[in-house]
Amino acid sequence: MSRTLLLAALPLIGGFALFQRRRWVAVVGMGLTSFLLAVVYALQGAPDVAAAEAAIGAALVTFVYVLAIRRTGRLIVMAPEVPGLLGRQRDRVLGLEQEILDRFAREIGLDLTVQFGSSDEARQAVASGAADLLAGGYVAQPGDRLATSRGYLRTRFFELSDGTEKEEAPLFRDEPNAAAAALRSGHRMTVDLARFLALTRLGLAGIEATPASGEGFYRFAFSPRRVDLRGRLDRFLERLEASGELQRMAERHLRGVFGRCGR
Repeated sequence: MSRTLLLAALPLIGGFALFQRRRWVAVVGMGLTSFLLAVVYALQGAPDVAAAEAAIGAALVTFVYVLAIRRTGRLIVMAPEVPGLLGRQRDRVLGLEQEILDRFAREIGLDLTVQFGSSDEARQAVASGAADLLAGGYVAQPGDRLATSRGYLRTRFFELSDGTEKEEAPLFRDEPNAAAAALRSGHRMTVDLARFLALTRLGLAGIEATPASGEGFYRFAFSPRRVDLRGRLDRFLERLEASGELQRMAERHLRGVFGRCGR
């Protein structure tokens, strides 16, 4: 009876492993299939074959796949922290970009890993290939060399200063707390809407805000070694937008302050 149950379970577990999108689940299913097969061999009176199947199929091959997945089974995202888009709450990562990228990672069978750092650290990590994607309210600028996705959300810009006239107000792309410190030191800057809203919650006194001309889009930037993901992410974003889900996600995370989504 036990042999019959095991033989019946083998194709079911094997099929389960074969059609899994998540690589970790597929490897676990494959290892379990090999282990059950080793038990069947033992029950059939072939202990030497059972031992070989357990040692090679269930142990060694599974171990090799686990090592491979640690290198290729993750979508590594590097970003500055921008509340509403990509931020931390205790040990959780939250925000619109987290939801978008988590859904995308699951669709292509990867596990999402988000790492936070300054804007410069994030760009260097992506450019060197240490991370796959750059996020955190990324707005492409002239001179940027990274390939980018289609724009997933429209944004506006604001010039901030302490009232002192200066010629240049460069786009600030780091965390809002760093922007607040720079403003207190007398720096003039241009920020996108997400950072502007975060700064208003910090209650900066004496800082003047002037709407800047033009609009832009938040995008994701790709490491040179993961440009192959660009078309897949663009199609994923297009589907989210066409279904209206992207707009609903934006309103849920950002309370409707950004306006409609677009390219």
